[in-house]
Amino acid sequence: ATSAAAAAAAAMRIPTEDDDVRKLMVTFPDADEAFVRKKVTELPPGRHRVEIVADVMVGTSYPRQEKKPEEAPKVYTKEDFEDKYASIPTTELYATQALRRLIARYPRVSEVSLRAIFNRFQHFTPANKYVSTTLAKVSSAAVAAAGGAGVAADIPGSDPKLPIRLKKTAGKPKGPTEITDLVLLQEVGYFEAEERMQKEQGDYELAVRLNEEQYEAAGQLIECQCCFSEYAFEDMVQCPNSHLFCAGCLNRYVSEAAFGAGNTNLPCMDSEGCTAFFSKEQLRKALPPDRFEQLEARIMEESVLKADIPNLCRCPTPGCTNAMILDNENDKVFDCNICGKKTCRYCKELWSDHFGLKCKEVEPRDAVNKRRKIEEKMTEALKRTCHACHVSFHKVEGCNKMTCRCGATMCYICRAPKIDYKHFCQHVRDPGKKCNKCTACTLFTNTAEDDARAVEEARLEAEREVAGEAGAAGAAGPAAK
Repeated sequence: ATSAAAAAAAAMRIPTEDDDVRKLMVTFPDADEAFVRKKVTELPPGRHRVEIVADVMVGTSYPRQEKKPEEAPKVYTKEDFEDKYASIPTTELYATQALRRLIARYPRVSEVSLRAIFNRFQHFTPANKYVSTTLAKVSSAAVAAAGGAGVAADIPGSDPKLPIRLKKTAGKPKGPTEITDLVLLQEVGYFEAEERMQKEQGDYELAVRLNEEQYEAAGQLIECQCCFSEYAFEDMVQCPNSHLFCAGCLNRYVSEAAFGAGNTNLPCMDSEGCTAFFSKEQLRKALPPDRFEQLEARIMEESVLKADIPNLCRCPTPGCTNAMILDNENDKVFDCNICGKKTCRYCKELWSDHFGLKCKEVEPRDAVNKRRKIEEKMTEALKRTCHACHVSFHKVEGCNKMTCRCGATMCYICRAPKIDYKHFCQHVRDPGKKCNKCTACTLFTNTAEDDARAVEEARLEAEREVAGEAGAAGAAGPAAK
């Protein structure tokens, strides 16, 4: 009787505002909750309030909830998965699918071992690397023998605290192996892409080796006329007069001539004086794609210089090589579409300092002037200017005996003009070490280190000059009063 009375009392209880709102939100899950609550409060409490509000909402276009944009999954890099995996958050779904992928990849390895390894790293990439690296240390015969007895066996060379145990026969994957976790999809995508690249590179190297072996067996290898090593015909390039060279020699020749001496005319390397030039197709065949693009850019720049185009203006911003034709001589502003700087085409000053003034009236503020002077000195330190034709150039690779396109020579290190190879140290010593017998310049050095040293020396010298000028001005100030 008591329970029946309690049930009757509960049925007679008038629902609260929250009760009615909850019921309506179940019926209209996309409705704006504030709108539903407002409609509920407009009616007096009662058991029929929900039905009345529902009838109103069915017959009208009620306000919907604003859909929150789905947060885009965070994108990780290959380096993140390799070196910073501990900071990448994972889910239970990630762990389940990553472990299944490991089990599918290594069917001979005990699932107990794989689970322990994955629990140690908590991520697919380091766990996979540990297993693959450990297995790679053992020969296939040893792997076969390890599981041959039908009992699990530890792999020699593995971490004693994290052993890899093998099974006699390969097991079948349990459960689905497809991946739906977004983090794991990225991770496995990087891994599989790298695996494909390594396989393709291995296949290519194998094909090249087999091809060379076939040529060698048939006695058809051809001698490079530069290094005199023998190569298959497919691995060689030729000038229009059919002088054959290996791709490696032509690559080094381009580095020395175009990026070392600044000469983009590339005649044949034949020792008998062939003057034919290598075609664009042969250069493309021999050079890596990025080096070929650099060569084309250098050739285009040389062509523009030789064309002597009227009204061709260059961007004066250090490091920017942009050039544009400004036909209207009254158009003073060089608005660079590469670096975004606006400068005067005549005096090269920033247009923000120049606006409303004639070139001779532009007087940059002291701080700006000092900074520019230091930056200009540092930029000049990277350039070498031919003493004969005054063309500026910069060495990318090659020896330190620079030969301009006009034929003049100079030393890249000390900038001495009219030199030959006797200018450089002639003593035998270990590569990279200074000579203890003379102070002459070295023929081959690291260009990046040379440039960094020259820039730093120029910066210090410019700062001393600026400081000296400021001191002299300060000393002269009181005397002038």
